[in-house]
Amino acid sequence: MIIILSLSTKTRRMEATRRNNTNPYTTKRKLYKFFMRRKIYKMRKKIQNGTSVSILNYSLVCCSNIKP
Repeated sequence: MIIILSLSTKTRRMEATRRNNTNPYTTKRKLYKFFMRRKIYKMRKKIQNGTSVSILNYSLVCCSNIKP
């Protein structure tokens, strides 16, 4: 699941670069989103309960499960 999602994001990024000939992650907001997504992927690798599929749901599950 993780591999498929990462591949899809990669292709989407490539499409965006082809469309407007600029780096889609130039703005700070987009960079932040990208790094947050990577962080969630790393968390997903650590905790493999696989209950939720979507990234938002998974981040919520992680927040509820892990107590700092």
